[in-house]
Amino acid sequence: MRGVGFSPSASEEHPLLKASHGILLIYLAVIYAGCLQFFITFSSALLYGTYLVIVGCLTISLFINWHVIRQLKSIVIYLIWIFAYLLWASLASADNVVFFEGVRLFIKNVLLISALAIALTYNTIRRFSGFVQLAVVGNCCLSVWEAFDPELVRAIALTRQEDATAFNVLRPAGLWSNPDEAAFAIIFALLLSRWASPRLAALGRIAGLTALILTASRTGTYLTVFCMLILAAERLRSLRPAYQLLILASILPAIAAILLTVQGLSVPDINEHGQISRIFDINESTRDPDAASRLEIAITAVTTALDHPWYGSGLFTFQCEGTFPAVLDVPSHNVYLTVWGEAGPVVFATYLFILAYGLFKSYLTLSPSRDCTTLMLMWICYLIIGITWHNQFTSFSGMLYISLLLHLHTVIHPFKNLYFAIGDQRNNANSFEQ
Repeated sequence: MRGVGFSPSASEEHPLLKASHGILLIYLAVIYAGCLQFFITFSSALLYGTYLVIVGCLTISLFINWHVIRQLKSIVIYLIWIFAYLLWASLASADNVVFFEGVRLFIKNVLLISALAIALTYNTIRRFSGFVQLAVVGNCCLSVWEAFDPELVRAIALTRQEDATAFNVLRPAGLWSNPDEAAFAIIFALLLSRWASPRLAALGRIAGLTALILTASRTGTYLTVFCMLILAAERLRSLRPAYQLLILASILPAIAAILLTVQGLSVPDINEHGQISRIFDINESTRDPDAASRLEIAITAVTTALDHPWYGSGLFTFQCEGTFPAVLDVPSHNVYLTVWGEAGPVVFATYLFILAYGLFKSYLTLSPSRDCTTLMLMWICYLIIGITWHNQFTSFSGMLYISLLLHLHTVIHPFKNLYFAIGDQRNNANSFEQ
């Protein structure tokens, strides 16, 4: 991507358009950093003012250059699906409060997903990736502070949500509060560093790996190691055979030593061995005996879904969100089971179709390239994360992730963007002649 020359269209150089895109990118980075949830604690006007700013920036973008609406093509099919899902699940619940909350949730998804699709272009991806790296660096610094002051973890979590339970004072997570959600944000930031400036990319990667260890997230750590191995193998494949043999001869003994060390590592107590021991605790031996395992939660969710009608049990019933009706004692911790349980197997099948459509469209657009490998890793991580995380539709982070996955292939595909730019220049020239 960096090696291909590309000149922005005249419309993209318009000062108001650049300013509106810059504001949107900053807001998206603030949301990515986990700050938006704190706005309501200061003032509801601040939170809703944020939405108004997003609407204003989108309006300015469309008014100055209505051709940017074509950038919504990448995410429109998902917006149609989530509208159908929220409407179907809200009607299945037969609760007016749930219905109106579903409408609010749809508006949030439309605003945030559209904001990213409009603001994130070939010319702004580098800036946005840099903002994301800075968000990770800031959260890493906060996580280190939390490691020395565990009560700060509790204070932040209860500030975000008065009845918060998804936090652990032994697992610092910065402003994200939930250590697993923090790990997911870090994974995407590490992969996004592919398009950041070299210095910010290096800084973000160091901060991200440090913060990831502090979260002690097994899923996050395993996915990060997997991504690093794939990217390392791709880089190794691009070298000459002699260099490949030299690197392998140096790395393999080190890997063997690490495996032998891990094999002899015992994990008796997380309180004694901290984050590292939890990461290696694959069997969850340190889990609270009274708490259900992820497998037990999944089995309960499947059984409950099968016991309910084919059209589902209603919105939020598998998410246990606040005071809304629920059919589970604990959230499903699985987005696939959530969609199936709340809206039935038909809507669940369409959800799988939407994900498969986005995945293959991204692959066909970029293959083969390093950009393609990075984006495919983002897709793989998102699909696996869905097995352990159920609230992608209500979480601001979840909205950003899916919009990135669906839209990023149009951003980093230089020839397609060059075609759009030429089209914009022709339209501007025709308008001038008229």
